[in-house]
Amino acid sequence: MISITNLQLGERSFTQEIKKVLRRIEHYHQGSIASFRILYPDSEGMGGELKWDGQNAEVLYPKD
Repeated sequence: MISITNLQLGERSFTQEIKKVLRRIEHYHQGSIASFRILYPDSEGMGGELKWDGQNAEVLYPKD
């Protein structure tokens, strides 16, 4: 499991930067993280989840 926190230090939004962040994690991990569960807090402070296939990140919204 990977948990990512947006510190809001830059001008770009979390969704604009997520691919760069996930590629950097794969670089340090020295392999694919596509099978990992990737969590992040959304703008309301609730948990969100991302699906990563190595090139594209998809936001998975919680089901009601």
